Amino acid sequence: SSDLYSPLVQDGKVYVGSSDGHMYALDANDGAKLWAYDAGAPIHGAPALSGGRLAFGTLDTQVIALDAATGTKLWSFKGGVDPQYGILVGVPAAPTFDGDALYIGTRDAHLYAFDAATGKPRWTSAAKGSWVLTTAAVDESSLYFATSDTGLFVAADKATGAERYRVTTGVWTYASPVLIGGRYVAFGT
Repeated sequence: SSDLYSPLVQDGKVYVGSSDGHMYALDANDGAKLWAYDAGAPIHGAPALSGGRLAFGTLDTQVIALDAATGTKLWSFKGGVDPQYGILVGVPAAPTFDGDALYIGTRDAHLYAFDAATGKPRWTSAAKGSWVLTTAAVDESSLYFATSDTGLFVAADKATGAERYRVTTGVWTYASPVLIGGRYVAFGT
């Protein structure tokens, strides 16, 4: 299989998605396979882990949360397709857990907010027809993400998804934003 993105190493386990459509949990000490979950589509984004939940996206625009200990599916969500071309789908961005919320951008030109425990959508932010390939950064009240084709950097209210402000980068933006000292947000293009 072909593994395109970084694995997650936490609590003595390695979690990695693969082009063969499986999310794998491996023992970090000896590489032994602990479990494999068949997502049904390639996984080209890094997973995230919080509260015993492992979340990731697939190239058929699913967002899936598993029990990290067993690989049992807790919930899933199926997004749409790219609004411009209709054939370009997927969730290559890594999810962001924040308390009881999970945020993730997709190639269907949206950033989604979910209840991390149930998978119930809380809100959706339309990304003006552009992919959201970056992993979101969060602070106490805001969520920060960038878009690819429209070259936008967006700050949104993390509780409602309402846009606070945007900056036009002028180029495709693929780098995920980071918070610096709880006061500044940096991103690259």
